[in-house]
Amino acid sequence: MKKVLDWFLMNKLKTAVIIFLIFVIPLFVANILFLIPASNEFFVAKWEAGDFISYFGSFLSFIGTLLLGALALYQNDKLSKINSDLMQNQYKPIITVTHIVDESKEKDRTFYRSVERNKEKVLINNGWSQQPTYSPYAKLGFRNIGLGPAINVSIYWYELTRVEGLSSLDKIRETNIENFYDKVEYSNFTYVDLEKNKCEPWLIFTEFDLGVSEETNKINLLFSFEKDVIPFHSIIEINYENLMGKHFKKKIYLGYDEDGASMIPVSREYSI
Repeated sequence: MKKVLDWFLMNKLKTAVIIFLIFVIPLFVANILFLIPASNEFFVAKWEAGDFISYFGSFLSFIGTLLLGALALYQNDKLSKINSDLMQNQYKPIITVTHIVDESKEKDRTFYRSVERNKEKVLINNGWSQQPTYSPYAKLGFRNIGLGPAINVSIYWYELTRVEGLSSLDKIRETNIENFYDKVEYSNFTYVDLEKNKCEPWLIFTEFDLGVSEETNKINLLFSFEKDVIPFHSIIEINYENLMGKHFKKKIYLGYDEDGASMIPVSREYSI
């Protein structure tokens, strides 16, 4: 029914012609049928032409009522979708990520992760703490600047393996890459967790929510690097939901080499 109504709305001239023919053709047919003498007693009409037209008028009235009901349902469905879209946009969370440099201006809650490798050069999962470890470090500030809360925020850490059009990942700092996050390829880190090597999506912080007030809309994650950590390139993926249960994700590049830590601004929002 929705497809039929959509066709009517998109083809107004054809719809007008169809409606005209629906009204005219039965009158023309009824007139012809009552002008032609019946060839057999069986075909002799027991009613008048007016009876036929009245019956057809009643039938058209029924069809009109049915179509009006269908149109009302169609409009209600469209209004429901419009309201849903308005709700999605009005209460949409917007997560931004900044690389915090000046400690004196940033006193929000911060969680620390020590980034180090074992003798086999495999990253170690040391978990998070609320105590500083050592420098150099990269401090990332996560903020929700939208009008709605970001729910079930989860942060995963992946190893960047390739960037389309880039011959070497070590050239990321010196190369301006348009649509960077659409050109990246990344995979699971191999890391040590409870003395066992794992290669799976690495949830590097527990799930949390980001509200809309100054007290609840921000959190800082500080990555503290050991001196002997070899250079690496990574992608941090943020997954979250809005109040309507719609899922989104964003990406951030985080790298570390002899010049220190660096990041590339957060990506656009991807719907999941």
